[in-house]
Amino acid sequence: MNSIEIFPWNKNFNTGLPAIDEQHKNLVRLLNQLASHGAFNSEIPALNVIFDELANYAVYHFQTEEAIWHEYLPEDPMEAMHKEVHDKFISTVLRLKNEEPTKSVDSKIEEILAFLTRWLVSHILEDDMYLAKVVLAMQSGISLKLAKKNAREQMRGLTSALMDIILTICKSLSINSLQLIREFAELKKAEQQLRIAATAFESQEGMFITDANNVILRVNHAFTNITGYSAEEAIGQTPRLLHSGRHHKAFYSAMWESINNTGVWEGEIWNRRKSGEVYPEYLAITTVKGEDNTFTHYVGTLIDITLRRQTEDALRISEERLQLSQRAAGLGIFDRDLTSGALYLDERARALWGLEPEADLTYEKFLARIRPEDRAATRAAVDRACDPTGNGDYHQDFRIIRPIDGIKRWLTASGRVFFVAGHAVRHVGTLQDITESKQAKETLRKSRDQLKTFIQQAPLSIAMFDRDMNYLANSSRWLVQHGRGYADLIGRNHYEVHPDLPAEWKVIHQQVLAGATLENNEDRWIQNDGSTHWLRWTALPWIDENAKTGGIIITAEDITAQKMMEMEVIERRNDLENLQKLQIAAHTASAIAHELNQPLAAISAYSEVALHALGSKTAGSETALNRALKGCVEQAQRAGQSLHELLDFLQKSEVALQPLDLNDIVREALSMTQNDGFGGFRQVLELEHDLPPVLGNRIQVQKVLVNLIHNGVEAMREAGDHRFHCR
Repeated sequence: MNSIEIFPWNKNFNTGLPAIDEQHKNLVRLLNQLASHGAFNSEIPALNVIFDELANYAVYHFQTEEAIWHEYLPEDPMEAMHKEVHDKFISTVLRLKNEEPTKSVDSKIEEILAFLTRWLVSHILEDDMYLAKVVLAMQSGISLKLAKKNAREQMRGLTSALMDIILTICKSLSINSLQLIREFAELKKAEQQLRIAATAFESQEGMFITDANNVILRVNHAFTNITGYSAEEAIGQTPRLLHSGRHHKAFYSAMWESINNTGVWEGEIWNRRKSGEVYPEYLAITTVKGEDNTFTHYVGTLIDITLRRQTEDALRISEERLQLSQRAAGLGIFDRDLTSGALYLDERARALWGLEPEADLTYEKFLARIRPEDRAATRAAVDRACDPTGNGDYHQDFRIIRPIDGIKRWLTASGRVFFVAGHAVRHVGTLQDITESKQAKETLRKSRDQLKTFIQQAPLSIAMFDRDMNYLANSSRWLVQHGRGYADLIGRNHYEVHPDLPAEWKVIHQQVLAGATLENNEDRWIQNDGSTHWLRWTALPWIDENAKTGGIIITAEDITAQKMMEMEVIERRNDLENLQKLQIAAHTASAIAHELNQPLAAISAYSEVALHALGSKTAGSETALNRALKGCVEQAQRAGQSLHELLDFLQKSEVALQPLDLNDIVREALSMTQNDGFGGFRQVLELEHDLPPVLGNRIQVQKVLVNLIHNGVEAMREAGDHRFHCR
């Protein structure tokens, strides 16, 4: 609220006593505050509060003054007179406050302010000023008698006439100031009303004003934005400017009949913009009457409701689609008024509940239809939804026995509770028959239990996990191979049991939970202790009763022993292949050495014969030919020696041994000798039957026999039959 000063504080009011001066200032402040409330037309209760505060503070001030009087002027007649003045002030204030309510508020305020102003000036300039001068004189050491004398002399200049003039001026000033302030306040109110009216006229709603002849005098900016017509184009025209042509004459006749009879009309109307577009509009027309009670102006307010119409159409279409969806999904609707207790069920909900179309149903009857084992949980769910500290959501499954046919059905109810001022007032939701779904879930649950039983009894290494990889079931083989010493894995987390699982396996688990089926026939797992294990695994998801992935099933056979055996076989195969390569090389080298040995032996023998023949003819002299033949013999013998050393080395190297039938080896050696062109001899075989097999290398034994045959035949070619004995 604005504040004014009808009693400005002046330094001449200072008495010289700080406590008294400060209280005088507060009294003046409260007086001005009371005047401000009166000037700005505050209500009586507000004025009484300020008035009471002023009166109470005056009492407090009087107590302060009386204490000073009693201290410095005890038993002085002036002390009693001063107290009498104080008591008279209080009685006058109470009288003014409690006067008959016949007086107007303004006259009461004027009378109160005139009294307070006159009294306050007199109180300060006469009584309190004299008291202060006496007290200040005594505080300086002057006697009471002399202090009074000095105070009277100092106060003598203030004659009663001057006091009357001052008081009269103050009274007039206060009254006139109050009147001017009131007029100023009224002017401010009028200006404020004009600003409010101007602001309202330029609101978001289109507005136009016409005279009594319906000629447009003024339009606002919203009118232009809605219709497309500027103020210049609309002023001077009539509202016919906006006619769309969609309404008959009877429509406008009914409109003007309502305006003339009631002074108002409102409703929806089709109008046309400047662009030619026809649009829906909400129009309200109000009349303005003159002093003679005749219509002088018409004020029209229009709102473009195109968007609202589009929203309503969209809502209608949405509702139609919702109804179609309801019918397709088999949803029924219930609506319970929590204040009155009324319960509404639509046709589908009644059919689900097994009720006749007109059968009465209360909330208690609603609960009574629910199977006893589900009733408490259903009531608790409703109570939770009605708790204002919650979000009001409601969902519950329950079983009923339909009264119309006695059939047991599963229903699910979903909805929301609405609150007003923290109180539940309405419960709205849907009902749906989920009997088949529940039966399917029960079938899936039984299948899952059977699956768990199968897993537990399976001869495979297999386990079943939930979505968090917690064990639900496992076979005894799995417990042996992957149990890590646990006696029971059910409820434990797979990753806690196996903290050393490779990170890529955890990624695979997430892929399977997303629906993939994966497998690996040879997967290596290096455990924390450094040991290597090989697994053959398959991972696939399992489906729960909600037709969602409930977890995964893993079969994981430890094939480490098999893998190690395979690796050992491969290693031996490689060793055999390397040995075979060495044997082939040795065989080849032996064959080459054997082939070279015979020509070298022949060269050596023939050279010796030739050298012997030449020696008999050239006795006592050595020719170049002799020397050449000697060198040939030496070189041939040296080469033969090297070949023998090579054969010895090859025969000493590691060879593959195997059981051999000596009779077969002898036959093969004789056949090889003849095939090599070293024939021309008769062979007689004397082989002993049923010889036990001997352990040796077939190739080396064959080579030895071939060499023996060659040497024996060469040495005894003229001997006739060659007998070969094998015992």
